[in-house]
Amino acid sequence: MSTFDDLHDQRLALMDGIVHALAAERGIDTSHGLSQVDRHRLAYEAELLVEDWLARLADGEIIVPTTPVEMLLAELYDVDSDLIQAKEGRTGRAEA
Repeated sequence: MSTFDDLHDQRLALMDGIVHALAAERGIDTSHGLSQVDRHRLAYEAELLVEDWLARLADGEIIVPTTPVEMLLAELYDVDSDLIQAKEGRTGRAEA
């Protein structure tokens, strides 16, 4: 498996971790897994959190993660940065 594929798998795992961390924050019982409704709702919320995190960083905000969700968002940012570099290396150029 290539580095790109490994990073993509890490990204998927981190997004899943964010979904489960959000469930825990909201007191949703995950002992029998998440319902599809809860999973979709939390996945959508996770995507919004990622967008907000990126916007805050783009605005120059220094973010110190203090919650499990924020720690996962910080890890996701690092993996996404590595994915961009791996993609540029794979294509030989930066993609807009």
